Amino acid sequence: MPRPDGRAPDQLRPVTVTRDFLVHPEGSVLVEFGATKVI
Repeated sequence: MPRPDGRAPDQLRPVTVTRDFLVHPEGSVLVEFGATKVI
């Protein structure tokens, strides 16, 4: 079954980690998995 975004079955979404995303609290991180974002 093809994926809607065209990725191969064994291909992962791009991952991005952004440190110090927010000023408060210290040590905040933004993690992006394709279009999914988690703070």
